[in-house]
Amino acid sequence: MFRREASGLFADKARTKENRTRQRNLLLLTNKRTHFFVFLSLLGLSFLYWGLNTRGAFRFHEVPTFVNYDMLAEAFSHGQLHLLEAIHPERLQAPDPRDPRLPYPYLRDAVVFQGLYYFLQEPLPGAIHMIWRKMTGWSLPTGAAIIVVALGSFLIMGVILAFVWHNCFRDTPVWLLALVWMSFAFAGSQLYIVSRPIVYHETIVWAVFFNLCATAVFFRLLAQGRSSNVFMFACGLFCGLAVLSRITSLTYSVSLGLGFVLISAFGKRTWREIGLRLVVFAVPLICSVGLLLIYNYLRFGHVLDFGRTHIITPALYEYNILRGIFFSTSHIIPNLQTYFFGLPDVSFHHLIPWVRFPQFSVSIGDVFLTRETVASFFIMMPILMAAAPIAIWHKFRAASSFVGEGILTCWFASLASFAVFVASTTAQARYLYELTPLMFPVVYYNLAILWRKVENRKALARLVATGIVLLVLCNAVMGLYLGLNGMVQWR
Repeated sequence: MFRREASGLFADKARTKENRTRQRNLLLLTNKRTHFFVFLSLLGLSFLYWGLNTRGAFRFHEVPTFVNYDMLAEAFSHGQLHLLEAIHPERLQAPDPRDPRLPYPYLRDAVVFQGLYYFLQEPLPGAIHMIWRKMTGWSLPTGAAIIVVALGSFLIMGVILAFVWHNCFRDTPVWLLALVWMSFAFAGSQLYIVSRPIVYHETIVWAVFFNLCATAVFFRLLAQGRSSNVFMFACGLFCGLAVLSRITSLTYSVSLGLGFVLISAFGKRTWREIGLRLVVFAVPLICSVGLLLIYNYLRFGHVLDFGRTHIITPALYEYNILRGIFFSTSHIIPNLQTYFFGLPDVSFHHLIPWVRFPQFSVSIGDVFLTRETVASFFIMMPILMAAAPIAIWHKFRAASSFVGEGILTCWFASLASFAVFVASTTAQARYLYELTPLMFPVVYYNLAILWRKVENRKALARLVATGIVLLVLCNAVMGLYLGLNGMVQWR
């Protein structure tokens, strides 16, 4: 009898070991498939992004008579904050050297101050260019930087979505996660931002990359019972790097900080712990903002002077430069109409539809507005129709609370950023890249909850799956149109 029990025990151990081995092999196989899928995705996206950025020539180039971050890197290498390029001498003698109507050449959208050219955009990407040049001896083309950083954002978005899936939706199919991830890769925001090798797109793409890194760390923070100082510092550091790349990223930094406070206050953390962790988060962010203000002071003699009233810009010279109007409540209603109800132009060439997103300026009384390659959000990015906060308001019943709270923070961070841009004098397609990235975790959260509700009803599940696939395909088609619009835009 003892031998029979012993043999049974050994048999159980053998089966347990065999099961563990089988699970380990399955996990390794799954990881290999995942890595292979990611590798193929990066390879295909690199080719697509590169082709759009170079108009199919696959040779990087800079836009003529336009500033780029290599210019700022060269200035930094010489120990100065103003650009090495000289202003035309006769332009300097004019009453207002900023006037683009003067018959003298100039660097478009460069800052003219006290007889020197300065850079309008935030300085961190210029420092990165300088480090690259010193390490390699090569220049870093604007287009190359945009593509590489956009691919980095694609990977970080995958990390965020995988975290949400692992902690909340492991009972839902992986293809749903993959579809949402690919919808980001082929979204109009992503394809438009990589379609043009200009400085505005590079400064935005760096900021979004750092904001996504901060968001990934933020989700990791929420998963912990007790907040780690290391993760809090990392989150604040990424937020600070985003601000040093694009000042408007401050809305995301404040949203993440405020989200942490509110979530912690309703959780098990004490106010003392919340305060200490918030200080750890704020230190690198405040230091980054401080560096940016010092940078302003050293250039223009005032910490809040970002140079926007000194730029040479053809379309907005009188309204923005002379009158100093960049943001106004009078812009909100017209911009809302554009962002929610604006329509593109559609034409047909041999039965093939071509969608063109218009560019124009309009005056409404004393208000002057410009529109650049922009229409309704839901036309440019149909996937945003799945970002409605219906599931979020459902008290997170279908998910662990910290995931739902993180998703809610993403939604409000995007809304806060939109509140800034909706008051701007310009409506731009490139703003999509600043406003919408954190909507993709919201989209996945909503679709995953929807799938849970219908997965056991086969006919309805097939209908929902078909609807999701069609939505993702429509998003990719409109994204490609927007990318092609950017590709053929002025250089």
